[in-house]
Amino acid sequence: MALAEQGQFDDALMVARADERGGGSYTLNPIAAAIARSGQRTAVRRIIADHSRAADERASISDRVSEESFHHTVLSSLAIALAGEGECDLALAAVRAMRRADERARTLRTTVATMARSGHFDRALAAADATGLDDYLQTLCAWSPGLAGGEPDGAVAVLREACAVLAWLRPDFRELADLLR
Repeated sequence: MALAEQGQFDDALMVARADERGGGSYTLNPIAAAIARSGQRTAVRRIIADHSRAADERASISDRVSEESFHHTVLSSLAIALAGEGECDLALAAVRAMRRADERARTLRTTVATMARSGHFDRALAAADATGLDDYLQTLCAWSPGLAGGEPDGAVAVLREACAVLAWLRPDFRELADLLR
């Protein structure tokens, strides 16, 4: 982590890769956090580009799978750390750079939740993959404690307002909106 804090991001990521190959997995998150805190956007964009590439086709299948997994882990850790620092555009770029759809979807959910908790609710909601009213409400429910500053009454207020709006669009939310008043 000291390497990352000194701006030696590539060296820090090489150490994390060696640690991962040796069975460890604890060094990457602090490195990603240090990179996110650095404010060096050009370096962050280069790291995202470097880790979005496919594994070397000449390598064995197990080596390609291992390399691809490491790239996804770097991008995921970096996306979440960037979201926590309020670097929403870079965080979403890291998510989009992920090649596997399942990992990309999981990382997007965590990244937008982190964005919401760090006070970037509007950006998080725009980036969230809510595909319908039910999914939208589920997302609000998951985020409401953070949106309300941890206050239980505040979380209820967020849900009350969301249900009141949804009740205009879907009558089945009217009863829930009335219960929350």
